[in-house]
Amino acid sequence: MADDKSKQEWGTMREDRPLDALFPELTAPSAPNDLAPGEEVVEAQPAPSVHPGVLEVELEGAQEWTMAIWGMNDPVEVVLSQLRRQIEATLLLELSRPPGWGGVSERKMHGVHLFAFDVLPEAMKVGLGALGFEEVVYDQLQYGNRMHAWQNEAKRGGWKTPAHPMSLWWAPLMRGGDLAKKLREVHEEVAARLGSRVWGQQPGTPSHVMASVLERHVNVSIKPGLESLHELDMLLVDRTPSKLRWVEPMLFQALCDFIGVCVMASRGGKIQWATCESDREGGHFPPLFRLTRGRGPADVQVGLLLLRAIIMPFDEAAGAPLLRDWYTQHFVG
Repeated sequence: MADDKSKQEWGTMREDRPLDALFPELTAPSAPNDLAPGEEVVEAQPAPSVHPGVLEVELEGAQEWTMAIWGMNDPVEVVLSQLRRQIEATLLLELSRPPGWGGVSERKMHGVHLFAFDVLPEAMKVGLGALGFEEVVYDQLQYGNRMHAWQNEAKRGGWKTPAHPMSLWWAPLMRGGDLAKKLREVHEEVAARLGSRVWGQQPGTPSHVMASVLERHVNVSIKPGLESLHELDMLLVDRTPSKLRWVEPMLFQALCDFIGVCVMASRGGKIQWATCESDREGGHFPPLFRLTRGRGPADVQVGLLLLRAIIMPFDEAAGAPLLRDWYTQHFVG
C-alpha cells in the first residue's frame, strides 16, 4: 500500500505527503475458498487465535461477514483485543467505501458471524457479549458452505479443524423501522449526488449534500455547529448498549466531513481533508484530517475515532458519549 499512500492529497492544500497513521489491516477482506490446482498444503503450524482473514458472504438481498477464532492460544484479553481490532478494521473499510465505487443500493450489511473452533472460557463468552455477539445454534444446512471455506483455509495453514465449530456467534448490524428505511433512502440519494467524488476531494460537500437531502426526507435543518451536531447524533446514532451499531456509509462519511466543517466554523484551528482514494487491492482509505493549532499540525483519524464513538458497542454502565461532548474532547482546546 506504500505506493498508493504516496498519492494521497489534502483538501485545500494539495500537499504531497503520505497518510502515515492508517490501519495496516485496511485491505480488501479475503474470502477463503477451495485450494487452487497444484496448491500444496503446508505442514502443521500453530494457528492464530483470531484468523486474520474475513469471509464476506452474499445473502439474498444482503451481505454479512464471517470471522473465526481458531483457538484460545492467548489470554482472553488478548484474543478479545485482536477480535475487536479486526471488527473495527472491517467496519471502517466498509464505511469508507467511496460513493462511486458501485453497489451502494445493493450492499446491505446484515451482521457478523463468528466461528469458534475451540472451547471458549466463560470470560471469553462474557467479552463476546460485550462486543455485541450472542451464541446461536450451528446448522449444517445453513452454515455448511462457510464451514467448508474455513476447512479449506485450515488446510492452507496446516491447521486441524473439527467437523463443525465448537460454538457459533452472531452480532447483527441492521436497524429496522421507518426511520432506518428513510435513512437508507438518504444514504442512496447522497451517494448518487456525490457521484465519483471521494471523501476529501471537495471538503464540505458530503455534509452539505446530506443536509439538503435530510431536510427533504426528515424535515431537519442542519447548520455548522454543535446544535446541529447534536441533532444528527439523535437522528443517526443508536444508543442500545452492548450491540454493534450501524450508520449507513454515506451518512458516516458526511458526518466525518461535518466535523471538519464545525471546526472551521468555530475557528478552532486550520483543518485539511485527506483525499481518500481507493487502493489497487480494493481497500478504501478512511476519513482523515490534518488539524493545525498552536502546537502545530497533527493528523486526526476522524473515521476511526467516530467509528469507536458511534458504531462499536458501549457498556451500559458507562453510557455512550454524546457527539457534542466527543467533539469537544477531540477538537476543542
